[in-house]
Amino acid sequence: MGWGVRTMQDLPLGAFVCQYFGEQISGAEAAQREEDTYYFVVDAQVNWVDEWCLDGRFYGNIGRFLNHSCQPNLTAVQVATGHAVPGVAFFTTRDVQAGEELGFDYGDRFWEVKGRRRRWVCQCASPRCRYASPSPTAAAGEPGGPAPLRGFALKSKRSTPLLRKALRPGRPGRPRDAYRP
Repeated sequence: MGWGVRTMQDLPLGAFVCQYFGEQISGAEAAQREEDTYYFVVDAQVNWVDEWCLDGRFYGNIGRFLNHSCQPNLTAVQVATGHAVPGVAFFTTRDVQAGEELGFDYGDRFWEVKGRRRRWVCQCASPRCRYASPSPTAAAGEPGGPAPLRGFALKSKRSTPLLRKALRPGRPGRPRDAYRP
């Protein structure tokens, strides 16, 4: 487990929590760097760039300390900031009680790469944990697998009906309200 982040107050379903900040680099540059602990991959497909990576290693915000959870209470949503620069914001997927740890699902790609390279296992302690043992690829020692780009993969297309309802127009906490200039 990493540092972890806990909320100091109750948060309703659909509440904006924070944005993930870090150095914006291309997917190609990210693949060249040795340290990938704080990567967050953003599938931008905006203008000239197909994939961005936010590297929170040297600078960032509290978002880089959010841990993985197989039963997450946050979801990552792709947002555009400034001049259509891709970014990531976190919103609650259910009501969250004060003192509860905040977490999101890092995704299969993260665990496939980390399990194969470093034999990382999930420590979320959830009864529904999907990554409590190294990946089959790691156990078998087989090379290959997904692309070399590492880090958290944005899963913005996956949301729940409750989250979509909470983020619909006219409700507090919808993404556009959080980013109006």
